[in-house]
Amino acid sequence: MRVSVCIPTYNYGRFLGQAIESVLAQTWGDFELVVCDNASTDDTQAVIGSFRDERIRSHRNDTNIGLFGNFSRCLELAQGELVKFVCSDDWLAPTYLERTVPVMRDHPGVALLTTAGWVVDEHGRRFGLASAELGSGPVVPAATAIAVQARWLNLIGMPTSTLVRRAVVQEAGGFDRHFAPASDVHLWLKLLARGDLGWVPEPLCHLRVHATKGHDYGPDPTESTFLSWEDAASWPGTPVTAPVLRTALYAEAERSLLYVGAHLAARRPRRALEILRLTGRHVSWWRVLPRFAANFPRLLRGQLARVRALRSRRLVVYGQGTRMGPAAP
Repeated sequence: MRVSVCIPTYNYGRFLGQAIESVLAQTWGDFELVVCDNASTDDTQAVIGSFRDERIRSHRNDTNIGLFGNFSRCLELAQGELVKFVCSDDWLAPTYLERTVPVMRDHPGVALLTTAGWVVDEHGRRFGLASAELGSGPVVPAATAIAVQARWLNLIGMPTSTLVRRAVVQEAGGFDRHFAPASDVHLWLKLLARGDLGWVPEPLCHLRVHATKGHDYGPDPTESTFLSWEDAASWPGTPVTAPVLRTALYAEAERSLLYVGAHLAARRPRRALEILRLTGRHVSWWRVLPRFAANFPRLLRGQLARVRALRSRRLVVYGQGTRMGPAAP
């Protein structure tokens, strides 16, 4: 199966070379590399031009068409049966395609595949492992995957973790910018409404976290995650049933309350109130608070684990119940 590996990029010249090199080093040979520059103003074009490889096709937008507009442009340019996105500040393990493409080939009912991934800082140093308790794989029924996604938020992960079937993405309408910055979460739900999830538990990509990250939900909760789940629940024959929707919305609300507490502690009551109002449009607070109280110890442990990992170079495991692990490899 031919794969279109797509790198949408904007002003990430300092990271882009590593992303491109990781694709060209893949042990699975049947792929093309599409690099789509969203009208960058840094040295992105020079970085792309430094590579002389016939597998690379590059495109530069005349104007910046937005984050998910550029993701969509990649889909328009892709020619492979499968599409592999790599955010340009991330990179892949050499065996990513070798380990994942056969799952899609051997299981035609799989619409979307994801893997575990290392979480790294701006300098590429590992401090976390993003994974999910989905068993050994390689196939997770869509209903199970959606239930896990609802309870534990976006465990399917960022685009760099995933491999998608291009025909199913086209049938689903691709990325919908109306749900940005959670357009990827919205697309994962659309794909799981059409097929199962492929799961490879090995960490096969590196996900960079840094202050200037473009593909992120920002420092606070976003209403787009609530809206994505509510939209999914409205589809005919949707797998997002009323109980699943309720679970997802209240899991999002619990996370919102953590941010409310952080803003209050930092003496930012106005922002805390904005988050309360945003969240209150989608859930009943009198139901959220008891759930939050019951889950607070687990939520707090997860936040503390993240802080300790950054300060101590210890590994934090992102998954059901974030926890500390051994020293980062």
